[in-house]
Amino acid sequence: MSQIQRDKPNFPSVWLAVLSLFVLLVTNTLLYKYISWNEITVPSPASGPASNIVANELVLGDSIEFPIRYVASTVPLDFQMTIRNPLSEEVSFSEVKPSCTCIQADLGRMTLGAGESTTLNGSFRPLNTKIDVKRISVELKDSRDRKWTYRMSLKTYPVVRFEDPASLVQLGEVSPSGWKRTVCVYTYRPKGSAPHKIDLRECPDHVGASITQVSESENSDGVIEQRFDLTVTGKPQDTGTGSAQFTVAADNGTLSQAAKLSAQWTVPGPFVLEPSELRFGTSSEQQTLWIRRTDGGSFRITSVHSEEEAVSLSVGDPVNSSKLQIDATLDRQKLTRGFYKKLIVRTDDLKFPVLSAWMSGRP
Repeated sequence: MSQIQRDKPNFPSVWLAVLSLFVLLVTNTLLYKYISWNEITVPSPASGPASNIVANELVLGDSIEFPIRYVASTVPLDFQMTIRNPLSEEVSFSEVKPSCTCIQADLGRMTLGAGESTTLNGSFRPLNTKIDVKRISVELKDSRDRKWTYRMSLKTYPVVRFEDPASLVQLGEVSPSGWKRTVCVYTYRPKGSAPHKIDLRECPDHVGASITQVSESENSDGVIEQRFDLTVTGKPQDTGTGSAQFTVAADNGTLSQAAKLSAQWTVPGPFVLEPSELRFGTSSEQQTLWIRRTDGGSFRITSVHSEEEAVSLSVGDPVNSSKLQIDATLDRQKLTRGFYKKLIVRTDDLKFPVLSAWMSGRP
């Protein structure tokens, strides 16, 4: 009796063949979409040409994103991409659409035959005065409404920056006899470039200003940060509000920028009202308002008036010529609802003839 022996299939060889075919298909697909994708580097603005240039060759395909860590805000970033059509058909572009007005983009040819290439030239100009991470993009759309988007993530540094991002420093109340405040100013430059020199321009006459360097350090982006103290000194002035605007300019021979800083302050008057609000509780019917001059000068109250008819006012005996009192009495029988109104005082001071304080109460 003859025995027929059959060959057993070699399963590892079969799976190896399937895996090889899969790798081949994936490789062909990737080569079909992307010819090359080299790492993009940005030349240092201090050592490179007048503008940075980012160049790369892409093919029409999925959206690609390129990260760039540092771009000086006053140096335009010029980017250049070779766009190749890998399709077996002609592509006619109908629109080149940048993501913001800070980008200018131009496509060399609006029609590409199969396998043909053209150049996309663009320029990004942030021109800001703060550290910012910005995503920019250029979108290409063809006549069949197909879209391809090329994106960049940029971290931009200004050349000069103030501690307050709004470039407006509120100094609050200052002394009428003069005052002094310090504001931090920062400059940024690429590693290996010359330090910035900084100076003040357009400094107003009614304030004085000086600037000194405090420190210099390198951050994780390879950017050198210099810190300066801007000391502003106010001269004696009358009561009221004041303001000034300074122009701070930084220059290291390659990177330069001038930025404006505004400051606002208030010189309080010589009168102090204590308390600033008279509060009548459910059981209190009388409150006292004290008015005094901080400069020790004398004054006289000429009249008092309550905007709330349920509150009557009288001027008490003066403690001295620079401190007077007003007694306020609440008549609850006249009070039908809660109130929040003013107590108005008229004085013989020519600069501050009218003073006021708030009153509040409820039945």
